[in-house]
Amino acid sequence: MWFGSSANLRKVPPGVGSLCVVEPVPFVRDIGVMIDFELSMREQHVSPTAQVSFYHLRRLSSHLVFILSRFEERKAGFHAS
Repeated sequence: MWFGSSANLRKVPPGVGSLCVVEPVPFVRDIGVMIDFELSMREQHVSPTAQVSFYHLRRLSSHLVFILSRFEERKAGFHAS
């Protein structure tokens, strides 16, 4: 793959690899990571990943509160006997 300005790419002699034009796209996926044209991962990868992570943390915290409250109830019942 050759990188360079169009003027510099015209200087490459024929027969030195095949030249083709790669059209830009808004974002690409590489090894599961979405990268946008500014090489920042914020819009396509980081934001959705953070949203999903916080969703699961909220769900876990509600389960943890329930489990701890049940534990406290049993602990209080054990000491009362």
